[in-house]
Amino acid sequence: MGSKPTVRASDSIAAAAATVLRCFFEQVLDNQKGTRAGEDIEALHDMRVATRRLRAALRTFRKPIGRDLLEPHRAELKWLASALGQARDLDVWIEYLDAYLPTVAQEHRDDTLVYIQTERAERESRRQRLIAALDSSRFGRFQEGFRRLLDTDLPACGVDETVGPFAAKSIRKQMKRVLAYSDGIKAAPEAELHRLRIAGKRLRYTGEFFADCFGVRVKEMIQMLRDMQDALGALHDTVVWRERIGETKCAALVDLKQHLSEEAAQHRRDFFTIWPRLTSKRSQKALRKELKDAAA
Repeated sequence: MGSKPTVRASDSIAAAAATVLRCFFEQVLDNQKGTRAGEDIEALHDMRVATRRLRAALRTFRKPIGRDLLEPHRAELKWLASALGQARDLDVWIEYLDAYLPTVAQEHRDDTLVYIQTERAERESRRQRLIAALDSSRFGRFQEGFRRLLDTDLPACGVDETVGPFAAKSIRKQMKRVLAYSDGIKAAPEAELHRLRIAGKRLRYTGEFFADCFGVRVKEMIQMLRDMQDALGALHDTVVWRERIGETKCAALVDLKQHLSEEAAQHRRDFFTIWPRLTSKRSQKALRKELKDAAA
């Protein structure tokens, strides 16, 4: 993944927005070549993450900078993220299957290999659709439009106050949404935990945009959110993969689905070792104090 933007509490909101948007737009463009080549799956991963961060940045800054100015670009990034995600999801699945194959019982090896080859063919089909999207006039127009946005004099929108108070408010707002999941969390179904993961990701990205404006508590929050996302992301993957296999009488795939169920249970346990640390009264009190001090 590329470098992170450097935003100081004394920067204007407009300057901070320009710094963050430019950073992740450049990362989207920098990973195009590797994504097209397909030789290193990390290029596609990095391009997808940069796209997500860019969408999150547009969401974070849309109120002070202007919804009309930023929202059209979010719509185009959603389209791009979909094309990237469809290809990336199969990369992750096949990588998992390749690691799983050596553990397969000998009598199920051939059927598992046939399934993996089928998934590889689907991945190549999705990769070709992604390349077509990157070659499209729509992607070209998006690049041109976003470059024009970055050349726009954002302070002309009337945003000239410093970013510190805005950053603190943004983090508090996103944290409130995460904490809203506390009630009934122990019995929460996977769908609700997935929504929590999305809320946590938005909070994490917001924290990362403004990390240099704060101290150790925000950085601790970011790390706990990263750990939470790892656990919930792995849990979500197992759910999606089981659904992808679907109903089957193939013994090899029945075993694979059982293996995924066992891993899902472990990922859920991992999440519940992280959640209490993130949401503890002590942790939240320290975070609120740091945000308040930085916004003063």
